[in-house]
Amino acid sequence: MLSAAVRVVCIALGATFAWAAIAKLLGWRRWTETLARYRLGRGLQPFASGAVPATEAVASALLVGGAHRAGGAVAIALLAAFSLAVVRARALGDAE
Repeated sequence: MLSAAVRVVCIALGATFAWAAIAKLLGWRRWTETLARYRLGRGLQPFASGAVPATEAVASALLVGGAHRAGGAVAIALLAAFSLAVVRARALGDAE
């Protein structure tokens, strides 16, 4: 059984990922323009533009829905992918 504090943190993290997914969907043009600066290429960019908000929504649903370990794993994978994308963009000289 999880403590109340762990549940609160999972809900807060889930809400954060939900907000991120919704922001990308509502600001689709801005999201795709931002994503283009990471120069992922023609093959990966269209996939990433839809997969990132979808995966954020999945992480949110898992965390809020009680699958805390799975939600945490998805959240860590998202954060790792984002970190790698930032490092790559910096190495290419495109990140501001």
